[in-house]
Amino acid sequence: MFKRSIKQEIYFTSKNIETLNINSSKIHPITLQYINTINRESPVCLTKMHIANNKLNMYDNYVCNGENKHNEYMHLPPVSLSVSDLLILYEISNVDDLKIWINKNIKDMNLNTINRVLKCWIIENIDDLKKHNEILNEICEIILNEFSDFNNFDDKIIKNFVEYWIQNFKIDDNNDIIIDLIKYINKKNKS
Repeated sequence: MFKRSIKQEIYFTSKNIETLNINSSKIHPITLQYINTINRESPVCLTKMHIANNKLNMYDNYVCNGENKHNEYMHLPPVSLSVSDLLILYEISNVDDLKIWINKNIKDMNLNTINRVLKCWIIENIDDLKKHNEILNEICEIILNEFSDFNNFDDKIIKNFVEYWIQNFKIDDNNDIIIDLIKYINKKNKS
């Protein structure tokens, strides 16, 4: 029988996740990947991770700068998800996929989740939507039917609102088409 020995220095002896300096290597305590910075130009921060190509990856060329906050993040590093990453996770690549996803999940998910996915899709497709936003009318109506108390909708009100909303959409604004539409319809109904 053969005995296998592993040098202890390849493991982190501390539970703190840290910057892995240049010309060193260790096993990451969360992902269990072997991390190697030999012949690299900069260290790697093991708490900065993102998803790319359906894999959890570490950001290159990023120093932790004393950001060992993993205890605050329930022992998991913060993961940066882009809009396209989230759409990939939900398997939404076009408007048909979005409609299927909404219809499939509208009974089981809350409005916040539906809105987050819809907003990601809008951000990803904003240039096309500024030219052709009619598809959002139907999607908004599906969501309103599930999450609002309105009995019927005037298609023209939804159409006009969606067109105005898309033309004035700014990615950095904290706006939400469904919540904004509900407020708009409530305001119209009161006047």
